[in-house]
Amino acid sequence: MNRQTQASLQAYHSFRCPSITEEEVSIRSEDDLMEAYRLGLFNEPWIVLGHGTNTLFLPRVSERVFLMQFEGFEHEILNDDQIHVTVGAGVEWDDLVEWSISQGYGGIEAMIRIPGT
Repeated sequence: MNRQTQASLQAYHSFRCPSITEEEVSIRSEDDLMEAYRLGLFNEPWIVLGHGTNTLFLPRVSERVFLMQFEGFEHEILNDDQIHVTVGAGVEWDDLVEWSISQGYGGIEAMIRIPGT
C-alpha cells in the first residue's frame, strides 16, 4: 500500500482536469485493503477509483481516494459452455477483452474500446 498526501488525480480520470486530493492510497492487493481497514482509513469519507472513466473531479477533493490497482485474471472452466472469470479491480477493460479473445472465450469481444475498469 502506498499513501501520498496532496496527490494529483489528473492522470487517473478521463477528463484530465487538474485535481488534488488530500490523500491518495494505492491498493494493489487484498493485504493492502486489509491494512487500510486496520489503520482506520475507511472511517472518514472516501472514494474508490479505478481509471476514473466518466469521473469528473473538482479542483480540490477532500475525500481520501483509494486507487484500485489489482492486476491479473483467473478463470475456471465450469463446463463446455461456461467459464468463471475473476478480474483484478485495476484491470483495464480492453485488457480483459483482449485476454478473453486470446483464450478463445467469446461473448465480450464486441465491447472492446469501451473505457473503464
